[in-house]
Amino acid sequence: MNDVFIGCYCRPLDGMRLCIPSEWARIFRDGGGIVAVQHPNENLVLTTKERAESAPDVELSKVIPCKMDARGRMTIPAAFRSLFDGVKGVEMVGIANYVEVRGI
Repeated sequence: MNDVFIGCYCRPLDGMRLCIPSEWARIFRDGGGIVAVQHPNENLVLTTKERAESAPDVELSKVIPCKMDARGRMTIPAAFRSLFDGVKGVEMVGIANYVEVRGI
């Protein structure tokens, strides 16, 4: 897969749902779905299922599959919701093979 996540988006947080940019939503769909993992710096990281399964440094037991609806909205997994307590918006930064999500 040659698609990469590039760019930075600031979006309001809709309850505990993220609105994934349409070009990234396509990459997630083409990559077997969206999964969440915790980054060592405590941020939420989103990547494709295919990339998570092929990455040597990803512990698959800690990967959480996520569902994205037809409009590109994804509910933040319960394991990561505390990262967004009291947060009104998020910054999503595309870093080649994954997207880092930070509360703002």
